Amino acid sequence: MDVYTDAQGMDHIHYPYMNVDYEYVGDYGLNSCAAWDTGLEPFCADNSEDYCEASWCYVSLECAASDTKVSNLNHEIAYSYATCGDSADFPDNDELPEFVDEITTTEDGTYVIDGAYLVTTW
Repeated sequence: MDVYTDAQGMDHIHYPYMNVDYEYVGDYGLNSCAAWDTGLEPFCADNSEDYCEASWCYVSLECAASDTKVSNLNHEIAYSYATCGDSADFPDNDELPEFVDEITTTEDGTYVIDGAYLVTTW
């Protein structure tokens, strides 16, 4: 996962997943509650799951919200729907066998999901 700035000065997250490149806004999940996953591939292109249009945000691991879960992509942060006044349940890695076949961590802490390298800091 890479973050880059386009010609208009907007940040974007470049997310390679299963040999396909996806692009998210640079502040994805940060600083405010929003339905961050609405319409986003690979999991919410058609918004068929309840979590696709639910509001959430990243929170600290110490957050006391009832639904705080450690991020699938970065074990140093968590996310919550309840903090944003919503409810949903994004699947854990083991609940997405059709999308995620293998998750490993390299010695330097970088996550490798189906061969795509992800940064461990946000």
